[in-house]
Amino acid sequence: MIGHTGTCRLALFSGLFAAVLLLAMHSGAKEHLMLGANVNETGIALEPELLEQSRTTLCRAFFPSTHFVEGRRDLKTDADLLAVKRAGESGQKIILCLKWNFEQAKWRVPDPGSEREQKCFEWADALIGELDGYLVALETVNEVTVDTLKEDMVPNEDGVIPMVRFLQRLVEHLDAQDHKGMDGKALPLYSGGFIRLELKGVRNNPGVQALLDWIQQDDRVAGANFHIHMPAFAGFETYLKYIRTRVTEKPYVVTEFSLVHEYQKSLNEPVAASSAGKRFLKKYDYGSAMSVREYVNACLADPVPEKEWNEFLDSQTWYDGGFLKSACRVMEEYGVVMATFAFQQKSSGGRPLKEDATPWILNPIFANKVAVGRSGRSAIAENFMKDYLNWQKR
Repeated sequence: MIGHTGTCRLALFSGLFAAVLLLAMHSGAKEHLMLGANVNETGIALEPELLEQSRTTLCRAFFPSTHFVEGRRDLKTDADLLAVKRAGESGQKIILCLKWNFEQAKWRVPDPGSEREQKCFEWADALIGELDGYLVALETVNEVTVDTLKEDMVPNEDGVIPMVRFLQRLVEHLDAQDHKGMDGKALPLYSGGFIRLELKGVRNNPGVQALLDWIQQDDRVAGANFHIHMPAFAGFETYLKYIRTRVTEKPYVVTEFSLVHEYQKSLNEPVAASSAGKRFLKKYDYGSAMSVREYVNACLADPVPEKEWNEFLDSQTWYDGGFLKSACRVMEEYGVVMATFAFQQKSSGGRPLKEDATPWILNPIFANKVAVGRSGRSAIAENFMKDYLNWQKR
């Protein structure tokens, strides 16, 4: 065991090493960030015409493991998987994520060598096989602190953290299977699935800390994968800087990022909170007391012209039209090599945003559920789409 003095020296060394690495990055020794589209579990959102319109070449999707392991979904007939395969066949580079949705299914993490663990590993192999020739990276876990029961993210009576052990055994298994990526080389395995590391309670979780240590040390793990959903843009660099002190040299994959928590705080604000908001309401003949939530819900019930939706966004002080470009710049500075941004708004069935709702609908580049595009095409969030297209030209 490392003593207090040794721990301090190790922390000092890690901090100095990270500082040197960051200096190198800021002096120009950094890899270009590849930007693509994220559709989460909705593979069917990868519609060919939208991929072409957005000039997308990189896509990310995840699949919930227990649905398949329990036999409720079939890899051979699953509509979302077939859509991802079609995207791959059309030339898209695919980031595949394994979502171990144990918390949702109320599963304890499978014991080592158990029949359930074997079935999980076999499912992972089969899923990778279905997308053979299209994959550029595999995320071995999605959102680890959300998808795992709390008791499996802390040491058990033997001092073992079950989910950490499961992911370590998974990587050992996948490495032995010698899966290949799109380039014919070993498929890069990323792990971590971190979210909300700006929160001390999440950051200090024993499972999170153990995963950070393991990713840093295990050569079979290509790098860390995580999401960055922040309540303010200033937190992006703080978030990345922290991870860079723990995973000091390896690249990162960020498959979700947004200011959705900032948006959520603003839902009950009046649209007329700014002079631009007042002008917007007057132009389109809305009541002066309308809140952001009320306007979004009105658009969900009866989509508005694309021009109006974008004027609404631009009129709001909480909306940062340059967010996508700014986020990509800072991620690239800190070693993110692939990132995917929200692609389409998911169907809400016309259901309104409730008081406790997270407004994911405000993130995507396609505003297909709240607005109607020109000439019959899907509506876009103009600022996000402009920066999305421009980044891909670099």
